[in-house]
Amino acid sequence: MGTWGGLLSALHRFQEGEQVLEECLVRARRVLGAGNDVTLHTMNSLAVTYHHLDGKEEEAEKLYLECLERRKEQRGESHPETLQTMSNLAVLYTKEREFAKAEAMHVECWRRKREAQGENHPETLTTMFNLGLAYEGQDSLVKLEQAEEVLEECVV
Repeated sequence: MGTWGGLLSALHRFQEGEQVLEECLVRARRVLGAGNDVTLHTMNSLAVTYHHLDGKEEEAEKLYLECLERRKEQRGESHPETLQTMSNLAVLYTKEREFAKAEAMHVECWRRKREAQGENHPETLTTMFNLGLAYEGQDSLVKLEQAEEVLEECVV
């Protein structure tokens, strides 16, 4: 059921995905427990869905934070699923123009992805690109220069 909700969201049918994923998360928490892998996957998928719905950013942040903490506890700070949730939260912060939070989280995520997956792994490069966007969104010449540097490194 969670896979179906995630698919609906991937198809940009966010309201339908939201309904399915909310129901799935309630059931997963009740039956499997809050820290179960299926529950955490569903939680992250619902947060991504909220992230794309206007007015649901606060709910997305809460779910990302809960999921991130549970994944850190269970999988460690450098596990790919932990890093994916961290990256998702950082992108949300960029969208919400909370650039200091976004930048700090992207930098940490980028460092961990480089260590765990290597400099040229697609996930590492995506995080570099997202960090560049967080720099670019700030109204500062220094940050724009940092954005140029990171984005140039990402595509070279």
